Amino acid sequence: RLIRRGICWSGVPREELFIITRISNQQQWEGDVRGSLTNSLNELGTDYVDLYMFHWPVPDVYIKTWKEMELLHKEGLAKAIGVANCHQHHLEALFAEASEIPAVNEFEIHPLMRQEPLVSFCRSKGIAVIGYTPIGRCHEKLLHNPVLKELSMKYGKNVPQIILRWHFQRGVITIPRSTKARNIRSNIEIFDFELSADEMRKVDGVNEDLRLRYDPDNCD
Repeated sequence: RLIRRGICWSGVPREELFIITRISNQQQWEGDVRGSLTNSLNELGTDYVDLYMFHWPVPDVYIKTWKEMELLHKEGLAKAIGVANCHQHHLEALFAEASEIPAVNEFEIHPLMRQEPLVSFCRSKGIAVIGYTPIGRCHEKLLHNPVLKELSMKYGKNVPQIILRWHFQRGVITIPRSTKARNIRSNIEIFDFELSADEMRKVDGVNEDLRLRYDPDNCD
């Protein structure tokens, strides 16, 4: 409802906004795919969303969820539909039964968890990639990494800005979360510098395949 107020107060035409919502794991278990979206539409005060996603590939349920999402897409209630936290095998199982390819897949990506094989697979299928936890929750291994600190000093940017620029140049969509206006502004100020190809490779080399959030294959 706060987002609804923001939409109303902004004065921005609806067609210029890109609104995303998703179905929770609980709603997937309950089979309430349509109800989840209807509730979101009512609370947002809009008759469609630009992207409707499921939050997790809930075992034995997510493919059924996806098929119902396809119907909502065809009805125009969602302009696009996507998934989150899907490994390649989740996507391949989905492809076997789905009528539509997901527009996006959002999953954990940051310099400590580069996820290059999954990023490449998604792109080969025309699936846009959104990086979840894009600045790695400001993990100490990132904030104190010598490569990132050196680039920070060179460009006069903080480490999260260097990381966000790395994502941008990789073509990975990022929506970093913050409740502080100062940090929100800082996260946007990444378009006045560019990392060289060599610097991009150095940031790639920070990778440790270190997962900071839940693994979709090993999480209840």
